Amino acid sequence: NKNFPNISIEGEQSQLGATYGLAYHRLSNTLFAGSYQKRHTSYGSANSTGAIYKIVNPTDNTTSGVSLFTDLNVLYGSNIAGNNPHPNGATDFTRDDASYGMVGRVGLGDLEISEDGSHLWTINLADRYLYKIPLGSDPYNPVAPASSAAISRYPLFHLCDADNDGSIDGASDIDIRPFAIKPYHGKIYIGVICTAESTPTVFSNLTARVFTFDPITLVFTEVLNFPLNYNRGNGNTNAVPF
Repeated sequence: NKNFPNISIEGEQSQLGATYGLAYHRLSNTLFAGSYQKRHTSYGSANSTGAIYKIVNPTDNTTSGVSLFTDLNVLYGSNIAGNNPHPNGATDFTRDDASYGMVGRVGLGDLEISEDGSHLWTINLADRYLYKIPLGSDPYNPVAPASSAAISRYPLFHLCDADNDGSIDGASDIDIRPFAIKPYHGKIYIGVICTAESTPTVFSNLTARVFTFDPITLVFTEVLNFPLNYNRGNGNTNAVPF
C-alpha cells in the first residue's frame, strides 16, 4: 500500500492461510502462526486445520522464511484439530457455507511462548484441549516434536458447569469454547466463552470466564466470571434487540 511504504511483508496467504494465534520466540527470532478457520480462505501450504507455521527472521521483508513447523493432524494421525470444512479442499472457496458454523470450532486458537522459551502453548478449538508443545533442547533453534508422545495436553471442556445443569461439563457438552492464552508469573491464563447454545433461552448462561492453569499442580482455578447477556443493538431498526 503506497500509504504504508514501511510495512514488512513476511508471509503470504498461499503460505499461511488464515491465522489468528501468533507467538514470537525471542531467542531464535522466530514467529509462530497457527491455522485459523475463516470463510473464503485456505489453511495455507499445509492445507490443515492443525498446522503451525514458523517465520524465521520476521523483519527481513521477505517471504522466504515461511515453513511448516508442525501439524497436529499429522502427529496424532487424524484430524484432531477438526475436519477441513472448505469445499473441494483448497481450490474452491466460492460456495463455502459450511465454514460459517465452524469458526471457533476447528483449527487453533491463541498461541503463546512459555515464559522460559522452552514450549509453545496453543488451544485446539476442535477437541478443546490446551497443548504444551516442546521446542527442543536448543533455545536458539526450535525443533518440532517428532511425535505426539512429546506433547502434553489438558482438557478444557470440563472447567465449569457452563449450562448450570448441576454437573461439571464433559467432552459431549458444547457450551464451553476456550480460545485465549496468556502465560504470566508461572501460570497460564485461559479465556473461555460459555456460549449458552444448549440453553438458548437462558440468557444468564452466556458468560465469559478466565481460569488460571498451574503447569506444576495441573490445577485450574476460575479467577474471573462476567455476564454477556447485555442488550445488543440491531442493524434493522424494526427488529427487537437481543
